[in-house]
Amino acid sequence: MKTANFLLAVLASCATHLCFAQESIRFEALVDGSSRMVDAVYTQPKLPLGPKSPAVVIMHSTGGDRDGTTQPLAKALNENGFVTLQIQLFPNPMSAPRFENTNAVYFNALKYLNQKDDVDGNKVGIAGYSYGAFASLFAATQWVAQAYGAGLKFAAHAPIYPGSCWMFTQWTKGETTPIRKLPYPADFAKTWTGAPVKIFAAGKDDYDDRDPNACPEFVAAVAPEFRSSFEWLVYPDATHGWNQQSSSFFVRGACKNKGCTNHNVNNPAVSAKNNDDVVRFFLSKLAGK
Repeated sequence: MKTANFLLAVLASCATHLCFAQESIRFEALVDGSSRMVDAVYTQPKLPLGPKSPAVVIMHSTGGDRDGTTQPLAKALNENGFVTLQIQLFPNPMSAPRFENTNAVYFNALKYLNQKDDVDGNKVGIAGYSYGAFASLFAATQWVAQAYGAGLKFAAHAPIYPGSCWMFTQWTKGETTPIRKLPYPADFAKTWTGAPVKIFAAGKDDYDDRDPNACPEFVAAVAPEFRSSFEWLVYPDATHGWNQQSSSFFVRGACKNKGCTNHNVNNPAVSAKNNDDVVRFFLSKLAGK
């Protein structure tokens, strides 16, 4: 699908002594089987890492683009010389598409960045929170990258509180029941692109039944030839949605598909540390620092 983009506005985002040039852009992508325009915010760093900067696509959580999850990470990345593209796919949970039907969004974002003169197309990463963490992990599978990338792939992946490591463990093993079936081949999660993946997980994530070993067990289940590409970091006292407003709500698939109440507890300390940790990951993998 041809990527379309239209400049809507040029904004200024200033923090302390740094100002970042921003553009609100739109591009075309297939979502839930229908073509639509997707909004995003493209931000350039004041002090880029080179003539062509590394870049990171950032996807928000199920709370929608109004939940404010992506802006602090984008700012931290911009301050360290990265271009960022914050996806604004839907405003609230009621308007969320099925996450497995949004892969074209992220790969069309990658295609958009590859057209930019100031971006190094070989150094584009993807980060995402919860819903967006699915995007980051799906994009790391060889099947999704080949189906949607048209020869392109992301250079690094940072899924943040995916709350789905138990699912990926089963998908990686080729087990499709009793978890949600996907419109993908049964073995889609057995082969990966080989790009580095670092999972940032919550030790008290109700989606993973508060099992701090859920993400390490997923990495251990990855085929040996791909396992060296994976890392994980668990914040032991954090819950799902640590950078969102505190809230509690029942989720049918939480507690490893038993169904339970998920608790999001806002944690500024973990939020700040995670931003630093994600920046360090991308600096290492995309900028050699």
